[in-house]
Amino acid sequence: MMSALGTEEHKTTGLELGADDYMVKPFGLAELISRIRAVLRRSLAHAHEQAGRQGDDLHLEGDQYVALFRGQKVTLTGMEWKILRRLAGSAGRVVMREELVDALWGRDGLIHDHELERHIKALCQKLGEDPAGPRLIVPSATGYILTEAR
Repeated sequence: MMSALGTEEHKTTGLELGADDYMVKPFGLAELISRIRAVLRRSLAHAHEQAGRQGDDLHLEGDQYVALFRGQKVTLTGMEWKILRRLAGSAGRVVMREELVDALWGRDGLIHDHELERHIKALCQKLGEDPAGPRLIVPSATGYILTEAR
């Protein structure tokens, strides 16, 4: 978070609302780059830590496009696998739709407006989710949340 408001109260409020860092303007470019690198290191470490496992009910098997969900083996397509890995790396937090699109098709990737939703719907069906009331992959106003699979 970047702000001109630099009191301790503003900083703690920003951090408690979910900011990974809080920078008070003005700041130098070198400091900004260093802080971005630090956040990326923490994010990557967390993603690696979570990559193979999500709760007691979901386990991702290596890079074989297989998930074990509630004791059942589920074979996924490459795209479904990538989506599930990305969501598992941020379990419990909203993964923005744009972030998923960039990660899956690249920033310049041209996709149909509903292609991501189609893949997520197919993934949910394979996991036995009810599209009318999903409990594992929940849509939000801005993206998707992989909930605790318990």
